[in-house]
Amino acid sequence: LVRKEPVFLLLTKAASIAALAGCLIAYNSGDFDRRLLDFGLLTAFVCTSIITFLYVKYESLELSWKRNLPFHLYERFSEQVLTFMPLALPELILLINWPLVDISLFDKIVLLIYGFSIMLLLLNMQWTRFFSLKKLSMRLFWTFIMYTFVLLYGIGEWWIIGINFALSMLLLQTYYNTYEYQRSEEI
Repeated sequence: LVRKEPVFLLLTKAASIAALAGCLIAYNSGDFDRRLLDFGLLTAFVCTSIITFLYVKYESLELSWKRNLPFHLYERFSEQVLTFMPLALPELILLINWPLVDISLFDKIVLLIYGFSIMLLLLNMQWTRFFSLKKLSMRLFWTFIMYTFVLLYGIGEWWIIGINFALSMLLLQTYYNTYEYQRSEEI
């Protein structure tokens, strides 16, 4: 991705960081509560999740033999976590280094895990049958709307993190070995 699509990667990460930085600036004004930070991370990781579509495309076309290897589900899931952790580094650096008024380092790490769980859920939604870029954009839109309402109602981050990781594992287990990439849906 860095060699083939550097502008795409740069613009995607710039939009993600800009959304997060805007929410961090607004949060420091003192007029908002913690849900604004959750919303900023939701926006940042929804922006980043288009990169997961390219990952699914690459794994389906170039690494299709990988599905036949005898990996357990937790090994595949941990591989996804290790693959996308460097992708979340700019947000991590921004979130940890930003001088927030009343947020501890532990709370900042929880916020990052929350955002990362959203990205893993969006990644594993793509393993469903006959997934395309058009379906991804619709799912991103509806996921964004759904999580916005969830955040407005004040549901805790730990609940959202647990549900996201559980759904990610369920989707990976159910659809990973039966996924077929549609070549007609090229980017």
